[in-house]
Amino acid sequence: MGNKSGTNKKVATAKVAGSRGASKRTASAIEKSPKAKSAPKPKASKGKSGPMVHADCQGDELEEHLAFIVRVDAEWKDVKGFQVFEIGGQCEIVEGVMMGAMREWYCAKDVEPAGGFKKGHFGFRPVSKTFNHKKLRADSVKQVTPLFKKMCQRQPDGSLRTKRFYMEVENEQDEVAACYAQLKKGRVSIAGKEVSEEE
Repeated sequence: MGNKSGTNKKVATAKVAGSRGASKRTASAIEKSPKAKSAPKPKASKGKSGPMVHADCQGDELEEHLAFIVRVDAEWKDVKGFQVFEIGGQCEIVEGVMMGAMREWYCAKDVEPAGGFKKGHFGFRPVSKTFNHKKLRADSVKQVTPLFKKMCQRQPDGSLRTKRFYMEVENEQDEVAACYAQLKKGRVSIAGKEVSEEE
């Protein structure tokens, strides 16, 4: 009998001994049975990149920034929440409102060290490249000192390859607490000094 492909070639079968009699499989299947594989040849080992390392930025790695502030809100007091903004130009305070070009820096998951951020050492990166005009309550903000950092990956030769830059706030928790204190008093900190809005 011809097969469905139209040829007159019959498929041969071969008997394979089994524990309970003979079973059948096609000859073509026997021909295609996998041959015993030789042991794989050892591959040349390639160096793997090491763990992430966090370090201070140095010299020409530092970009120029005018100033940074933290902002607090009475609704965040229980959790000591805060925001970080970079000042991009001249700001002024009018009737208790601080106005000027700013951009927010967010607490960045992509620079979080293994085990998570330690309290007082959160890492921040800019939300955008551009500055926008913002208005903030003057008694809810306080100027702070930035600490610029970098996240690097150790290479097989021991060198460090920079992956991302970020910043921390120096004495973060103390600065945030001070900002909440001035918010409670309704006072504004200017150039490191506190003055009442009337002044």
